[in-house]
Amino acid sequence: MKRSLCLLLPVLVALTACRLPWLELPAAMRTPTPNPALPPQNEALLTTTPETETGGPCAYTWTTRSLPDVSEEATAAFNRAGLYHVEVKAEAYGENCVNTLTKSATSFTVMETDFRVIAKVEDIQDQDALGGILYRIIEALLSLPLDTYPGTRMGYAGVRFTDDVGEVNLWFELQAGREAVEQGLRGAALLEALR
Repeated sequence: MKRSLCLLLPVLVALTACRLPWLELPAAMRTPTPNPALPPQNEALLTTTPETETGGPCAYTWTTRSLPDVSEEATAAFNRAGLYHVEVKAEAYGENCVNTLTKSATSFTVMETDFRVIAKVEDIQDQDALGGILYRIIEALLSLPLDTYPGTRMGYAGVRFTDDVGEVNLWFELQAGREAVEQGLRGAALLEALR
C-alpha cells in the first residue's frame, strides 16, 4: 500500500502541473484576473506593491544609514557635558525600497534618527555610577535639535557600558529617557527604568 502511494504521488504532481480543468482550485482560491470593465485609473487600486522609479515592483527592507554630521554634533554635545570617554554615532533608521527586478535600492524613507553610545566605565557592577553617566548621556542627547534630524518621530538610544570584564546594554526610546529624567529618576533607579 505504501509503495503504491509513493508511485502515485509523482503522477498526481505531474497532473496538477498540467492544469487539468478537473484539478483546478476553486474560484475563491484562485488569483483574480483583472476586470477589463474597470476604468484604467482603478487598476492602480488593485496593485498592492508600488512600482519603483526604474520600473518593477518594490520590496521594502529595514535598514540604517550613517549620519556623520549628526554624529559630530552629538560628539560636541557630549564633550560640552564632560563625557570625553563616551563614543556616539547617529544613524537614520527606515525602509529601503528595493527594485525586485534589479535587486537595487531605489529610495530610502527615514522613520527616525537613532543614537548608539559606547561608554567605558571603571566598574560595570556600580549601578549608581552607570545611572549617573546615563543621566548625563540623556541630557546631552536631549540638548540636540532632535526635531531637525531626519525622520518623522523621536528615535531610540542604544547605550553600551563596558569595562575590562563585561558590558551592560540598554535600548530605549529617547522619549522614555526624557520622561524618566523629568520624573526625577537618577542613579540605579534611572538605569533600572530604562532596561
